[in-house]
Amino acid sequence: MPTDPAAYQKLLREIMLEGKPDLQFRPEFWSIYSERKDQALKKSRPLADLRDNRPDSSSAIDRLVNSHGGDIAGLSFVPALFRDSQFAVILDAANGEVVDTLLINPWLE
Repeated sequence: MPTDPAAYQKLLREIMLEGKPDLQFRPEFWSIYSERKDQALKKSRPLADLRDNRPDSSSAIDRLVNSHGGDIAGLSFVPALFRDSQFAVILDAANGEVVDTLLINPWLE
């Protein structure tokens, strides 16, 4: 996301008024994950929150947790979008490394 207020306003104008692609479809706004994983980790939520809010997916979450050591407290997640789908990116809660992904609605209220 642009930090300069003028660049931010330009981006909003292009998306909202000019019909240009949104942020996730514009490579000029992408970055290398390993250089920004600390930011993702700060915005992540405990995987247990997702499990508590998605009881219909608890078995899938439990399988994922068990396949990665069995400690749900050691995992967190961030929501992600890809074309017409949404998923949770599962992170190591200690270092922000990507552990796995889970095709589940990751948006919590």
